Amino acid sequence: MTHRVDILVVIEPAMGPPEAGSGAVRDRRPAESDPHADSRATEGGLDLRLPSEAIRLAAMIPPAQPAPDARVAVVGHVTWSADGSPVDLPALADALAAHSRERGALTVLCPDTDLGRELASLLAACLDTCALLGATDAVPHRSATDGDPLFTWVKPVFGGHLEQESTFAPGRIQVVSISPDVLQATLGGSAKLDLVTISPGQTARRGDGCRVRHLGFVPPDYRTVDLVHARRIVAAGAGAVDGPGDGALALVVELAELLEGSVGASRPVTDDRRLPKERLVGQTGKTVAPDLYLALGISGSPHHMAGVQGAERILTVNRDPVAPILALSDTAFVGDLREVLPELVALIKEWRDSVAAVDSADLGIARRVGAVDGGASA
Repeated sequence: MTHRVDILVVIEPAMGPPEAGSGAVRDRRPAESDPHADSRATEGGLDLRLPSEAIRLAAMIPPAQPAPDARVAVVGHVTWSADGSPVDLPALADALAAHSRERGALTVLCPDTDLGRELASLLAACLDTCALLGATDAVPHRSATDGDPLFTWVKPVFGGHLEQESTFAPGRIQVVSISPDVLQATLGGSAKLDLVTISPGQTARRGDGCRVRHLGFVPPDYRTVDLVHARRIVAAGAGAVDGPGDGALALVVELAELLEGSVGASRPVTDDRRLPKERLVGQTGKTVAPDLYLALGISGSPHHMAGVQGAERILTVNRDPVAPILALSDTAFVGDLREVLPELVALIKEWRDSVAAVDSADLGIARRVGAVDGGASA
């Protein structure tokens, strides 16, 4: 008999196929390699922290009549398929949506991991609802209209400084990703899990389900991309904005454009509103890891350098020969930016134009050779 459930829990896929006849999924990672292994409640190789939280939430729902026969069901789905290829997430979302409708699930919990967040979004599309990602807690209550269990979901915002409370509209299935790392690992003493395994055969494609079609890859615009994802960063410090007007800031922006790099800044520049605050690099700004970090007029305070430790290569130009950043850079030059930057920009433009001229000449030669070959063939 299939029972109605209040909460359907999706377990993060483990590594390897399920044990024969068990319905559980093996996790072949060595226990000693996982620092949380000792604190996890497990059953058949499944991490039960998320089901434990679901049981806790279900127990907190105010009683309703008639009470459902089963409140929590666990889906231990798998990443493998019959031919060893990766799981088809849209098809898996189809199968989970069908199972959710069949069981009358009112809430679906997914782990807040890369895979879990993607699956939650696809599942929400299949169920014609929305997904709330990154929740850390919930307060259960009953809908005033139909008595169905609802939750006020709590998630951190603004870097964890504030918490946001969100509630789904009545009648909507609540699809939520929640991180197991913030949960307690203990199962209630008398709690029973209704374990369901979705096999690869159940995730076969159907024509009426949720589909994802890859249209192409659009690279980020280096001018507007979040500094966290930038490959090259040209950062301006106090030494770049000293002097009349904007100092050398216009040259810094021009240099960034020539290098196809994103513009960053140290705190004095953003505090003076020369650049917006989202361009701030450092402990109180963005922590970055570009291939190239070009620091112009930046002294190198500990707060700033804490945000660039992941940079592959740090190049520095500073007029202060004892600036702390010089010792922390891969390559450093002592000089005045007002003298260095105009020459550097001019040299890069000269090199760019010469490369363009050579490419144009090579293209012309290739066309002439092609014309000669075509004439000889004729």
